[in-house]
Amino acid sequence: MVRPETAGTLHEFITSDPGAIVISSWGPGQVRPTEVPGEYAIRLQEFDFVALRIQVELAMVVSLDAESGTARLKSNGFRLIGPGLESIGESIDVRVMGAMRPSPPSSSLCSLTGDVRFQASGAVPRILQGVPEPALRAAAQALSSSLISAASQRFSKNVPAAYREWARVKEMAAR
Repeated sequence: MVRPETAGTLHEFITSDPGAIVISSWGPGQVRPTEVPGEYAIRLQEFDFVALRIQVELAMVVSLDAESGTARLKSNGFRLIGPGLESIGESIDVRVMGAMRPSPPSSSLCSLTGDVRFQASGAVPRILQGVPEPALRAAAQALSSSLISAASQRFSKNVPAAYREWARVKEMAAR
């Protein structure tokens, strides 16, 4: 649920600039537009995976389904940042997909719903081949839970805050 703002609907905020979902969901300096229209590079926080400290830069394409007002997010590649991590990134593939839907402007409730999914596939990187499979599965499950929790928190707190700021600026401009 999102508190409705008098200066504009959540639906208007999302459909006027679907990229605002990406920009508002990460901290300052973590998101930058790329040369590709609608694509952003997102530098995620470092995380631990088994014995590795990893940082990822994710290319995310944002598009709008104008009919439903749904902002669609889809990864368009990634790179691992850090010495020796490039070869690991070449052996795996990670896909992130999401959809964020604001309630219709005529709705009596103001809400933002959606889903974010990710899928990782590929061979176990050479550096991790000596790690027992149960440990790899446990690490993957912990990472999955952490990513889903972080995405949920970002979208449920940061996007509504960006909507409030958008409405505040819009209201001030109308004066």
